[in-house]
Amino acid sequence: VLLITLFAFGLRLFRLGFYSLRGDEAFDVLFARQSLAEILAQLRHVQIYPPLFHTGLHFWLRVAGSNEIALRFWAAVCATLAVPVVYVLGKQLFNRQVGLGSAVLMAANPFAQWWGQDMHFYAYLLATSGLVYVAALRFWKGGSHSSLPQIARRYAVPYVLLALLGLLTHYFVCFTWGALNLVALAQTVRQRWDRNLLYGWWGAQGMLLLLYLPWLIAAFVLTTTYTEPWIRFAPPGEMLWRTVIAFTTGYATRPGSVFPPIVPLVAGGGGLLFLTGLGLAWRRANLRPSLFLVLTLLLSPLFVIYGASFRRPMYDEKLVIFLLPLFVVVLAVAIVEVSRYRRWAGWLLMLGILLAMGYADYTHLFDTRFAKSPAWREMAAYVRNKAERGDVFIYNNPDPAPFFYIEDTIPAVLLPSSHELSAVQIGDEVEETIAPYRRVWLTPLVEASWDAHGDVQTWLDRHADRIGQIFFRGTHILLYLTPATWQAMMTPQKVQLADGVQLVGFRIASGEGQPAGDERTFHPGETLYLRLYWRSGGPTQTPYTVFSQLLGPDGRLYAQWDNPPVQGSYPTTGWKAGETIVDAYNLLIAPDAPPGSYQLWVGMYNLSTGERLPVLDDTGHPAGDHIVLNATITLKEK
Repeated sequence: VLLITLFAFGLRLFRLGFYSLRGDEAFDVLFARQSLAEILAQLRHVQIYPPLFHTGLHFWLRVAGSNEIALRFWAAVCATLAVPVVYVLGKQLFNRQVGLGSAVLMAANPFAQWWGQDMHFYAYLLATSGLVYVAALRFWKGGSHSSLPQIARRYAVPYVLLALLGLLTHYFVCFTWGALNLVALAQTVRQRWDRNLLYGWWGAQGMLLLLYLPWLIAAFVLTTTYTEPWIRFAPPGEMLWRTVIAFTTGYATRPGSVFPPIVPLVAGGGGLLFLTGLGLAWRRANLRPSLFLVLTLLLSPLFVIYGASFRRPMYDEKLVIFLLPLFVVVLAVAIVEVSRYRRWAGWLLMLGILLAMGYADYTHLFDTRFAKSPAWREMAAYVRNKAERGDVFIYNNPDPAPFFYIEDTIPAVLLPSSHELSAVQIGDEVEETIAPYRRVWLTPLVEASWDAHGDVQTWLDRHADRIGQIFFRGTHILLYLTPATWQAMMTPQKVQLADGVQLVGFRIASGEGQPAGDERTFHPGETLYLRLYWRSGGPTQTPYTVFSQLLGPDGRLYAQWDNPPVQGSYPTTGWKAGETIVDAYNLLIAPDAPPGSYQLWVGMYNLSTGERLPVLDDTGHPAGDHIVLNATITLKEK
């Protein structure tokens, strides 16, 4: 058992800090950084968590800091602790062989592995529930034919302390406690316990409730009214199916993942093995009481969760991780019982399920498609290296992970400030927020519950000047010049066109982010980055297309890019009066372009007819069909 536990601990520690913190983990850190008074006040009225986890984390942060390995260390310890705990549980319920098999399966279990490398408290829920199961079974077995003082000292005190520890860590330990007391109630009604055990057990429950009551009263309103919008109602069949998938292969083969065809095979195999264990063990009369006990502890919480979900959905695979020790024990029973009939078959079953679990562990550890979070840490390092004075970071999703990694670099702002704002209100908020800054970093995360239509990026694309876009695993970041910045950098050139359209200026660069100027030197095959700045007199009747052309000394066309404004995303028929629109064009210069002086021509035309929008003179009369930008472009040979 020690070797199995050490192997599990090594597996939990392996690449523990490889992935960035995900949102829940980042929230835990930011939340625990507050004062104890603030933490407890919010836990009572805002956040649906018991007090022990975040108060403990508050002190751990002072000791160990906020790096990923330190933050996830105790989760790894708890997921490792589940291995000897499940060994004891299997041994208590059945025999030593089942205990050893359970320990091996828990050590390799991908669901325990995944949460053992995540600082959010599900590994704690797994460990504390397992300890409560063990303490209760020890209570029931050792309490028989013992005096009340012995029961209190040897069994009641450890049980009450462990149960209290669990309940103060995660509210779902109450399902473990409730299932155990359902069994105890049945034993009481059937008069299967002697008087001392009866008094000792129910006296321990009274003591536990008395100790837990102060917190229960303090957080009663929140715990009875709180809902999670991301949890949807799950019918019984789906609950069982998803639980089997999670408990056998974790998140590696859940429906909709990278390898959906393997889902029915692996999950079905896990379910079949589960049923095989039940069937074979049920044939042995001496195992039936233990099996009945396991099934009661396993199914009764699911039944209660299903019933309660009609009022408030509360099923999710991770929330029932407290059932994993029982599930693993039954898998071990299946293997042991099969091996009693055919030893080779038992080994084959163990090998098969370990291979499935090993595959899932491999995908969790090495396949970035299963990464628990985008590369926030790498993104923040890039911003930290490239940031300048006057920069601001905007994230348009209340995921706290980007803020956690970026907070010490540049000011960070969540926009929109509320999910209830309209697109116009969001635009006003963005404009007001970025006004004091020179540049804006944006990590765009379209989320149905927040900036559902990407209105923050839409406003920036239309009115700020995007000068960079960098991709990371699972995310990307955009860099913009604020209106005040690009207005100072642009070359002014006011030209009025028909239909209320006006060109107010332009900017030319040899690379994205390069400064503006009136003269540029390029080489054939290079890209000329052109920004046009339009002012709208209001929506036009016709959706015009913008043309941008580079003409050589011989009058020929050597680069061109036509599209409706803002990469086709903002047609002139939707323009608002008085707004200024930033319009980007990247002109790839032909490789055979000769050296010499070039001109840039721009304008607009009706795509349906090809008719160009007239350029007006100072008197408002048509004076041409294109604008020659006030810039000299010089091409030289490479």
